[in-house]
Amino acid sequence: MRIILAIGISLLATVALYLLYWLGSGIASDLGYPQRGGVGWGIAVFVASFFMLPSALMAMLLVSQWRYSRVVAVALSFLVFLLFSTLFMGNQFSGGWAHPYRYIYFQCCALLVLSSLVVVPLIYNAIRHGKATG
Repeated sequence: MRIILAIGISLLATVALYLLYWLGSGIASDLGYPQRGGVGWGIAVFVASFFMLPSALMAMLLVSQWRYSRVVAVALSFLVFLLFSTLFMGNQFSGGWAHPYRYIYFQCCALLVLSSLVVVPLIYNAIRHGKATG
């Protein structure tokens, strides 16, 4: 049952990454910043967002082990995501290096999503224990 929950949370993290990137890209477009890269860039972002699945699973696995801290878990899982997405997006077909600001924004979105995977349960537990004692 726990593996199904972990896979479901990883899928939600993947969707959150894609939606967060889409939201920021839409805001930039509304502010008048040009959207370059076309369909190739959009496909590259969509496919690279699926690298969040193993990274999120790794983060949850490391957090569930008591010997790893949450900061180490986020850092290691983000490095896995960074490695996979850089290998995929840095090729001649997707043109990731032609749009460094969009690439960096995509990586920042991934870091935010991975960080939220380990911070949100802490906030939830604090609220739950606060209501139980108060």
